[in-house]
Amino acid sequence: MGSRIRIGLILQGSLGWVGGAEYCKNLLKALYRLPRSIQQTFELVPLATEADLSLYEDMPARFSRELRALSTNTRTLWQRLVRYLTRSPRRTNNNRFLASVEDSGINFLYPYNPQPADSLQLPAAAWIPDFQHKSLPHFFTEQELRQRDTDYERIARMTSCLVLSSKSVAMDFQKYYPRHQHKSTLLPFRTVVDDTWFTRDPVEQLQRHRLPERYFLVANQFWQHKNHGVVFEALGILRQLGICPALVCTGHLADYRRTEYVEQCRESLRNLGIGDQVHLLGVIPRSEQIQLIRQSVAVIQPSLFEGWSSVVEDCRSLGKPVALSEIPVHREQDPPGAVFFSPASAQELAATLKAWWGDFPHGPQGDREETARGDNEALTATFATRFLQIAHSTVHEAA
Repeated sequence: MGSRIRIGLILQGSLGWVGGAEYCKNLLKALYRLPRSIQQTFELVPLATEADLSLYEDMPARFSRELRALSTNTRTLWQRLVRYLTRSPRRTNNNRFLASVEDSGINFLYPYNPQPADSLQLPAAAWIPDFQHKSLPHFFTEQELRQRDTDYERIARMTSCLVLSSKSVAMDFQKYYPRHQHKSTLLPFRTVVDDTWFTRDPVEQLQRHRLPERYFLVANQFWQHKNHGVVFEALGILRQLGICPALVCTGHLADYRRTEYVEQCRESLRNLGIGDQVHLLGVIPRSEQIQLIRQSVAVIQPSLFEGWSSVVEDCRSLGKPVALSEIPVHREQDPPGAVFFSPASAQELAATLKAWWGDFPHGPQGDREETARGDNEALTATFATRFLQIAHSTVHEAA
């Protein structure tokens, strides 16, 4: 891979976008687990700008030792997107942050999404999670659509390397930015398991959150495209048949694009007569969410759109069955034991849930978890190694 490089990782994530933090955490953990001989080829420098560091509390001790706080007078692309683009934040120069990066001896920066007046003098790679606004424009304001188009066009034009998480996203990039498709490279991310996950008793979380012993789980933010409604409708169908499975939902109870959305979801629960079956927990610590996945009968991922689903990767890493909406990226991920349903068909989902509720056990399944842990080691090693290939290649091409 060439000479040793110093990698600056710009931390992502906020309460409104927990997935950004999980992306960075999994990348760091995967790199931490590489053999010592490979780790000698790079040095990691996590960069704290405006990410919510409370989301990183479950990181290994070395994370805190290596963490570096750098000042910046502008928000990253993703911080602007999740902090209400309709407020039109002031566009400012990002070069003070970049000067701090260069002074720290970093020679590869990721994910770096260039701003209009930036003048970066070191190799970097950008990252675009998805092009949801192109597929589901009705979930965005006109201003948001224009802003995202402007940001993505600039990234495609100014970056020399662009990381995409799935073939589905890569196909979208080729469709919308064909002149720049040669800059893109594929890097699917993985969930990195923690050995302590499997030594804990998930029943403790039932007591903490006052939950029943058996339930299905949806682990998504309450954003419109996450499509909770089809799950609620499926439960309503089953209720009419006298089948009343419990449902636990974790994730931030807010959608900045439509502030009334969560209350409409609550109203749907009342109208369907399933309010006593559904438990809305909001954002909970990652360690608790993992145990709730382990304890569940199965997980439901009903999204209308994803770039690469972290929920699916969580299920893969834990050997937990998952009912997936029939969208291209879910087919691409295709974890063992998955069943697919039309995201527009509550009837299809209800049929699957009916069968699973009657036949599937709840709680951790030792043999499935053991197999999944073995597979996870290889997948996370490939994830980390591929990232290093991208980093070294970008540095080499810039030399």
